[in-house]
This record gives sequence, structure tokens and C-alpha cells, in this order.
Amino acid sequence: MPLQDAVDHMIHQISKGNAWLLERLLAARRGLRGGANLGEALEKAGHEFPDPDVIDEISVFATMPHFDKQLRRIGEDWMDSVVRQVETAMRFINMIAIGIMAGMVIWIVLGMYALQGQLTQSVGM
Repeated sequence: MPLQDAVDHMIHQISKGNAWLLERLLAARRGLRGGANLGEALEKAGHEFPDPDVIDEISVFATMPHFDKQLRRIGEDWMDSVVRQVETAMRFINMIAIGIMAGMVIWIVLGMYALQGQLTQSVGM
């Protein structure tokens, strides 16, 4: 499928579902219709979509043969990179959540000791 047809197909599929993505695809389609390759079209759109580094890679490979295979590789590499970033962020959030839970448990235990001390003190009077 030609690239412009693929972008048109994606625009048709999400026409009312995701305004953010639709805006970026419409801008890319304008560039493609103006004669730019995909990398140039994404750069001219000015949204830095999907990512400035990815746009640079696409621009390099867009004029080479077997662009479809290179585009797939670029997409897979970028996806792997994003998954690693999300996993790192989730580990950090997990550590914070565990710290908060440990703090709450310590707070409850200290509260129970304080309550026990007040009960012991009031019975001893």
C-alpha cells in the first residue's frame, strides 16, 4: 500500500476517536501531498511526533530502498525503548509505593504503642 494511502486509511480509522493523533496525521498528510517524504512531512508538521530521534531516522531511511522494512525496524526499536522507559518509571513508582506503605505500617505500630502506653498509664493511676 502506498504511504499516502496508509496515512489516509489511519486518518479514516480514527476520524472521531483521537483528536490528538488525528491532528498529527493530518499535518503529516499535508507534507506528503506536498511532495515530502515521510520524515520530512513529520518534521514539517512541527509536532515532534512520534519523537525527534525517530523522525531523524525516518528521514535518513525514507529515500533508501526497502523503506518499509526499515520503518518496521525503527518502529520496533522505538517501541522497545518506550517499554524500557515505562518499566523504569514503574519500578520507581513501585519503590515509592512500598516506602509509603512501610511508613504507614510504622505509623500504625507507633500509634498502637502510644495507645498501649496511655492505657497502661491510666490503669496505673
